[in-house]
Amino acid sequence: MILAGVDDGLYLSTDGGQSWTVTNQRQSMTSGTSIPTGELFVYLIGENAGLYQSDDFGQTWMPLNLQLENDAITYIAVHPLKNSTITVGSFREDLYQTIDGGKSWIKIAEAGQPE
Repeated sequence: MILAGVDDGLYLSTDGGQSWTVTNQRQSMTSGTSIPTGELFVYLIGENAGLYQSDDFGQTWMPLNLQLENDAITYIAVHPLKNSTITVGSFREDLYQTIDGGKSWIKIAEAGQPE
């Protein structure tokens, strides 16, 4: 299965990219990652922009309480042993981190410089 974000929405392929189905035309994504448990973490843009988590390959999304003004996430890293620790990087080279699964976030770097 492949989930892709392009200009006109989110697309899903269940056959390794041979065919694609649009799953959402109101949102796209700037970054995404998956973990061995099968959960997805993506930064959606468009309607209801923000960082989201899905445990059903994008059929439903749970918000992780991180929305950026005039910026978007370009990289998402989930701690390999603690799924509740997530670090993300933005286009503006800011870094944010949560250790409680997205309940609270701290900025750990701004414009590439540690806070």
